[in-house]
Amino acid sequence: MNLLSLTNHRLVRDLTFLQNLLCDKTDSPSLLRHVNFRVPTCRTRNITPFIVPSCTMDYLNNEPLIHCI
Repeated sequence: MNLLSLTNHRLVRDLTFLQNLLCDKTDSPSLLRHVNFRVPTCRTRNITPFIVPSCTMDYLNNEPLIHCI
C-alpha cells in the first residue's frame, strides 16, 4: 500500500487548506484576515510569501493556521 506518513498527510492537508483559503474555495474571511502576507519594500533574496508569527509558548505552535503557514 502507498500510504503517506502521518506527518506528510498533515502537511498535505494543511497546504491544501491554505491553498483553498487563498483561492477563495473556502469562504472564511475571519481566517483569511489572520494570514499575514509579506510585501517586501525592496528586492531581497527572502521569497517567503507569509509572515509566520513567533510563538512564545509551545502550545501556540499547535494552532491550525500557524501549522498551515
